[in-house]
Amino acid sequence: MSFLRRKTTPLVSIREIHPSLDTCKIKVNIMKLWRKYIKGTVSIEMVLIDDEGNRIHATVEGDDLVKSFENKLAEGESKIINTFKISSYNGDFRTSSHPFKISFYRTTYVDICEDFPTEVPEKYYRDFTDILSRNIDKNILIDIIGQIVSVGSLCELTAKGNPTKKIDIILRDTSGMHLPCTLWGDYATQIFEYSNKHKNSKVVCVFRFVCIKEYKGVVSVSNAFNSTQIMFDLQTPYVKRFISMLPTENLSDNNMPSTSSSVSLHDEFLGKKNVRKHIWEIIQSNEVGRCVTMATIDSVSKDCKWYYIVCKACDKTVQPYPYEDDKPPLFDCENCGDITDVDARYRLILHVSEGFDEQVKFLLFDILAQYLLQKTAFELAEEVAEEEPHVLPEALKNLIGKKLLFKINIGEDNLKSKNASYKVEKFTDKKDIIENFWTQSSDEETISHSSSTDNVCNSLQSSPSSQPLSYKRRYDYTSTSSQRHEKTSNKTMRIEKPALK
Repeated sequence: MSFLRRKTTPLVSIREIHPSLDTCKIKVNIMKLWRKYIKGTVSIEMVLIDDEGNRIHATVEGDDLVKSFENKLAEGESKIINTFKISSYNGDFRTSSHPFKISFYRTTYVDICEDFPTEVPEKYYRDFTDILSRNIDKNILIDIIGQIVSVGSLCELTAKGNPTKKIDIILRDTSGMHLPCTLWGDYATQIFEYSNKHKNSKVVCVFRFVCIKEYKGVVSVSNAFNSTQIMFDLQTPYVKRFISMLPTENLSDNNMPSTSSSVSLHDEFLGKKNVRKHIWEIIQSNEVGRCVTMATIDSVSKDCKWYYIVCKACDKTVQPYPYEDDKPPLFDCENCGDITDVDARYRLILHVSEGFDEQVKFLLFDILAQYLLQKTAFELAEEVAEEEPHVLPEALKNLIGKKLLFKINIGEDNLKSKNASYKVEKFTDKKDIIENFWTQSSDEETISHSSSTDNVCNSLQSSPSSQPLSYKRRYDYTSTSSQRHEKTSNKTMRIEKPALK
């Protein structure tokens, strides 16, 4: 009966945890703790981290076990946990990439850990480039850090029959890349209130355990139920380093990048792989693709509304019922049925040109248009709610005459009809990028047209008021990756010890 003899329980790291271990113990900090309720049963869910910075999910399941352990476990405390079940960790919205999770037994022993370090390595921050280029497993929750550069309205709505709140924000990293973020419930209120109190400050947030979403080709992040953590302006070495590396230009000089971007703003418009076209070349294009062009906004289209109405809960387009004077406006949502909680989204069509006769229509959807106008579609729609439908808000009128660089998509619809709108994927009004767009050194230029086009160029250039027509230039830019914050191997996370009770 030697197998029944008492054995010394080995102390292991989280990375060593495996079902083949007969028994073991770990020294960990409870970095996140919340309760989950399913069909009348309750469980305690935790994310544990060890001194190597590795994480694992832990569960205390069942009413009896919860009562037994609830007073021994608290977020922020460091513990020694001895003897537990190890099982596979699968499913959506996992808090760790560890293939296993631990579950408490009745015989699990929990004690205070007195010597847990105050800082541990950070291994879970993900770059915006990886998120936007879809290089991350969306089933695993991630950590991000970013500066809040845009805050939308705090919306009150009903989701799945329950009242809740929602807010959309935009985050910026040290390279100037932007990432949309949607927050729900108490997280939305938390962001809204803190941002309002610090309007004149540089607000930097650390988000832990957020999920990656994609809707209609737009990649964003969002809170994941109760597991997400939001921390403002942490005074850790890593956060201080991040703040010191943020771009120094005014936020109004930045643009909202394409949601699929994985390169810097500079390379997005001036990179050697870009195809550059004038408006007349765009009109004559006979193949699909992307290109960059410089154009002036001549007008805002009035042929159709510059916004559309969506359901606040699911973001689907809704249709209105006939209006009745004694009742609030009612809408039909294919997902949620009859609803009254709605929001507005941009579908902004701009007539643009280069100052010549050729004019095309550029289409900007909600995120890009919101960043261009610095207001939500709902806010602008409210400004002219009592006016005639053709009346434009002042913010839209003020766009007329602006010169911007656009990255657009030439699609199949554009090849079939010259009247179809070209979808804008990115824009910028940054002066240095615009000035460099057509003024690279002559040894980097190659004329890209046939002799007939060259003759047109020469004849136009003979006039002082003419502009050069079409060039393709090669650019060689130093990678901006060295300007990004240090890799995760050099990061540390501060462990905040709870106050003694």
